[in-house]
Amino acid sequence: MKSVEVLVVEDQAIVAADLAAQLRRLHYKVAAVVSTGEEALELVLRRKPSLVLMDIKLAGDVDGIEAASRIQTELAIPVIFVSAHSDEATLTRAKATGPYGYLIKPFEPTELRTTIEVALYKHQIDSKLKDSAQWFATTLRAIGDGVITTDSQGLVTFMNPVAESLTGWTEVEALGKRLVEVFCASEESTGQAIEHEQVYRLPNESQPCRRVNLRLVGKGGVQTAIEETAAPLRNSDGTLMGLVLVFRDTGERKRAEAALRKAFDEMEMRVQQRTEDLSQANSSLRAEIRQRQLLERCLLGISEQEQIRIGQDLHDGLGQRLTGIAFLSKSLEQKLQEQELPEAIDGARLTDLINEVILQTKELARGLHPVDAEPTGLMTALSRWADHITSVFDLSCRFECLEPVRMTDNALATQLYRIAQEAAHNAVKHACATQMTIRLTAEGELLILSVHDNGTGLSGEPSAAGGMGFQIMRHRAEAIGAALNIQSSPREGTHVICSIPTVRETPFRGSQHKYET
Repeated sequence: MKSVEVLVVEDQAIVAADLAAQLRRLHYKVAAVVSTGEEALELVLRRKPSLVLMDIKLAGDVDGIEAASRIQTELAIPVIFVSAHSDEATLTRAKATGPYGYLIKPFEPTELRTTIEVALYKHQIDSKLKDSAQWFATTLRAIGDGVITTDSQGLVTFMNPVAESLTGWTEVEALGKRLVEVFCASEESTGQAIEHEQVYRLPNESQPCRRVNLRLVGKGGVQTAIEETAAPLRNSDGTLMGLVLVFRDTGERKRAEAALRKAFDEMEMRVQQRTEDLSQANSSLRAEIRQRQLLERCLLGISEQEQIRIGQDLHDGLGQRLTGIAFLSKSLEQKLQEQELPEAIDGARLTDLINEVILQTKELARGLHPVDAEPTGLMTALSRWADHITSVFDLSCRFECLEPVRMTDNALATQLYRIAQEAAHNAVKHACATQMTIRLTAEGELLILSVHDNGTGLSGEPSAAGGMGFQIMRHRAEAIGAALNIQSSPREGTHVICSIPTVRETPFRGSQHKYET
């Protein structure tokens, strides 16, 4: 264990010698004994002791309080004042420097030891808190979204570089200014200014508020299309500490969407023009339709792969980092509790908030990547989905798979899972079902996925059902080369059956595969 070096600053030689002797008896190493503030500053810079015992009244131009202020501010070394003065004026000046202790002469060796140990521990905790704050600040400055934070009065306390770029304000210029001065946004459609003061007026409001299609006017008049999420920040007793505002530039995305719409409109126009002369362009039109279907399959596969990638990044990257932060936060909380410091409450609240974010991150990752890459991933995902339906909604849902079904194509397994998911959603939202069965079987050359509920069913012909849910299921089934059959009646509920060959020559992902039972 590293020995503790203590610098003694005392202008009375006898007192200084006695204090040094006490320190040695307490097994502390005395770095030096000096009598002026100037000497103390020079020696601290050279030796960098663990702690400084500083007399307030010193000879020379620099007294103990001024020397202590510079030592703690510039060199981050803890200082304990040792003085015979306890008047209000002296205490007020001393407190302003943020000392780690104050000993009134004369004092007992036990007082000296206790004060030194508490000061060293408090300095260690302060250093860790500063490191943690620096870590969070560095993280916020590195992300791709703009971030602005305020205090409970709505005054800006932090801006990251992206926020500086989008608003035109530097962090130095914005600090201490009202949020409405720095962040001037309005609704794109109505021009109505966005106000965040409602967060401060609603004492129980704690949910993030997300707004899209906004127009941000920067300091130089530059306008940017953005979307934002504003969330109040509260401490453990619910008191509002400030606001966190996260926003991003959506202009590029909107331009891409406009270009995509334009391209789609142009394609539709070409189809309509060629339809007018169907007899002459029939073969060409069929080729174009096949190409479009192939493109839709590719886009569907790319979309699922991108969701899987994002889900894995959330789980393996952000999730693990947050877990590490949670461990550090819990350790800090326990240390604060052991010292019976009031900051322990805030530490506990911080730990709870981090754990909530970890849970939300895992849920989001699971929604983006529901089917694991293992051959039995589809079985596991469907079983998990049935348990979710049972726990969240007022109905009984069970998963049946009499023989194990293994799939080597995760993308295709994901599409089958999405079909079952959509069928279950329809039963919950529209059919008022109370019982549901999800079944996965292999019969001969077919893999069959079925979802059966006892809901109200359809009054018309199931094949003509035009709801968005049925359209999505048909689209997914067509993209993977599966047959979708929907059987429904008011008395027997709805039975969705998706069947696909167990061995296929045209795989969904472009490489041959099969399913094993």
